[in-house]
Amino acid sequence: KTYWLSICPHLHIGDERFQKEHCVRLKSSKLDVHTRRLDEEGYTRVDDADWTPKSVRNGGLAKAVRQLEEHGWPPTFLLMFDEAWAVIENFSDIMSRMSGGNRLNFDILVWRIDPNKDQAGFSPHRDRQPENVYQSFRGGKSGKGAKYTTMWLALTDANEENSCLYMIP
Repeated sequence: KTYWLSICPHLHIGDERFQKEHCVRLKSSKLDVHTRRLDEEGYTRVDDADWTPKSVRNGGLAKAVRQLEEHGWPPTFLLMFDEAWAVIENFSDIMSRMSGGNRLNFDILVWRIDPNKDQAGFSPHRDRQPENVYQSFRGGKSGKGAKYTTMWLALTDANEENSCLYMIP
């Protein structure tokens, strides 16, 4: 624990007080809007101010990713810290309620895409794409109610020009 906190002293590990203070829930009225968008468009964008701990909004996780890499650790080691799990816990609840019950499966990864090193995101794909596409929806051919829902969180400012993700309704 001491080693990891020496790399990222602004974060927490196993801090029960932090964990209790940073559990945030999305308001029901906003949840309804996002649920409708997810059903109609296949995606939604949730404003981070609605659900993220302040330590995430101020760039603490992005800073930690850089610090981990500087010490030779892959970005996914961010999952060592309570701040990452606060985001995961908060969004797990939101995703379950928006998606009709999809649960967290712990398929969690962290990437750092550095355009200064000619890095880029992924080619177009759909996560968990089965051979029979219709089997991936509760509503079959209607396309309603995806059985698998992915959440993507940008830890730095992201837009259409610098992002590694595009959504197709």
